[in-house]
Amino acid sequence: MVKNFRSIATQLDDDQYGKLIQICKEQGCTPYYVIKDLLQQYIEIYEWAVKEELEKERNETRQEEEAEDHANTGQTESEDLELEQTDNSSNNNATVIRIRG
Repeated sequence: MVKNFRSIATQLDDDQYGKLIQICKEQGCTPYYVIKDLLQQYIEIYEWAVKEELEKERNETRQEEEAEDHANTGQTESEDLELEQTDNSSNNNATVIRIRG
Protein backbone atom coordinates (compact mmCIF):
# COMPACT_ATOMS: atom_id res chain seq x y z
CA MET A 1 0.00 0.00 0.00
CA VAL A 2 1.41 3.33 -1.03
CA LYS A 3 1.05 6.18 1.45
CA ASN A 4 0.56 9.70 0.26
CA PHE A 5 2.36 12.29 2.34
CA ARG A 6 1.44 15.94 2.66
CA SER A 7 3.71 18.80 3.66
CA ILE A 8 2.96 21.49 6.19
CA ALA A 9 4.98 24.67 6.39
CA THR A 10 5.25 27.16 9.21
CA GLN A 11 7.22 30.30 9.84
CA LEU A 12 9.26 30.94 12.95
CA ASP A 13 11.03 34.08 13.97
CA ASP A 14 14.79 33.95 14.44
CA ASP A 15 14.54 33.34 18.19
CA GLN A 16 12.05 30.47 17.84
CA TYR A 17 14.05 28.90 15.02
CA GLY A 18 17.27 29.14 17.03
CA LYS A 19 15.64 27.45 20.03
CA LEU A 20 14.25 24.67 17.81
CA ILE A 21 17.65 24.04 16.24
CA GLN A 22 19.32 23.99 19.67
CA ILE A 23 16.78 21.45 20.98
CA CYS A 24 17.32 19.29 17.91
CA LYS A 25 21.11 19.38 18.37
CA GLU A 26 20.76 18.38 22.02
CA GLN A 27 18.41 15.51 21.21
CA GLY A 28 20.15 14.40 18.01
CA CYS A 29 17.15 14.82 15.74
CA THR A 30 15.94 17.06 12.93
CA PRO A 31 13.44 19.91 13.13
CA TYR A 32 11.19 17.89 10.80
CA TYR A 33 11.13 15.00 13.26
CA VAL A 34 10.26 17.31 16.19
CA ILE A 35 7.46 19.02 14.26
CA LYS A 36 6.01 15.71 13.02
CA ASP A 37 6.18 14.19 16.51
CA LEU A 38 4.50 17.22 18.10
CA LEU A 39 1.73 17.19 15.50
CA GLN A 40 1.09 13.48 16.03
CA GLN A 41 0.86 14.02 19.80
CA TYR A 42 -1.49 16.97 19.28
CA ILE A 43 -3.77 14.90 17.05
CA GLU A 44 -3.86 12.02 19.57
CA ILE A 45 -4.72 14.37 22.43
CA TYR A 46 -7.42 16.06 20.35
CA GLU A 47 -8.98 12.71 19.37
CA TRP A 48 -8.89 11.56 23.01
CA ALA A 49 -10.58 14.80 24.15
CA VAL A 50 -13.32 14.43 21.52
CA LYS A 51 -13.90 10.81 22.57
CA GLU A 52 -14.11 11.83 26.25
CA GLU A 53 -16.59 14.61 25.44
CA LEU A 54 -18.80 12.22 23.46
CA GLU A 55 -18.73 9.71 26.33
CA LYS A 56 -19.66 12.46 28.78
CA GLU A 57 -22.60 13.52 26.59
CA ARG A 58 -23.78 9.89 26.30
CA ASN A 59 -23.67 9.48 30.09
CA GLU A 60 -25.59 12.72 30.61
CA THR A 61 -28.22 11.64 28.07
CA ARG A 62 -28.53 8.25 29.75
CA GLN A 63 -28.96 9.87 33.16
CA GLU A 64 -31.60 12.25 31.78
CA GLU A 65 -33.48 9.32 30.23
CA GLU A 66 -33.36 7.38 33.49
CA ALA A 67 -34.63 10.41 35.42
CA GLU A 68 -37.43 10.82 32.89
CA ASP A 69 -38.35 7.13 33.22
CA HIS A 70 -38.54 7.53 37.00
CA ALA A 71 -40.68 10.65 36.63
CA ASN A 72 -43.05 8.84 34.25
CA THR A 73 -43.53 5.90 36.62
CA GLY A 74 -43.98 8.13 39.65
CA GLN A 75 -41.07 6.52 41.44
CA THR A 76 -37.97 8.11 42.77
CA GLU A 77 -34.62 6.42 42.62
CA SER A 78 -34.83 5.62 46.30
CA GLU A 79 -38.09 3.73 45.71
CA ASP A 80 -36.48 1.42 43.16
CA LEU A 81 -34.58 -0.52 45.78
CA GLU A 82 -36.27 -1.74 48.87
CA LEU A 83 -34.18 -3.32 51.60
CA GLU A 84 -35.89 -5.57 54.08
CA GLN A 85 -34.15 -7.32 56.95
CA THR A 86 -35.81 -10.31 58.57
CA ASP A 87 -36.07 -11.01 62.27
CA ASN A 88 -32.54 -11.18 63.69
CA SER A 89 -33.57 -13.47 66.56
CA SER A 90 -33.93 -16.51 64.34
CA ASN A 91 -31.00 -18.62 63.19
CA ASN A 92 -31.77 -17.92 59.54
CA ASN A 93 -30.83 -14.28 59.29
CA ALA A 94 -31.53 -13.07 55.80
CA THR A 95 -31.61 -9.84 53.92
CA VAL A 96 -34.07 -9.48 51.06
CA ILE A 97 -33.61 -6.90 48.35
CA ARG A 98 -36.62 -6.19 46.20
CA ILE A 99 -36.19 -4.33 42.96
CA ARG A 100 -39.21 -2.71 41.45
CA GLY A 101 -39.16 -1.71 37.84
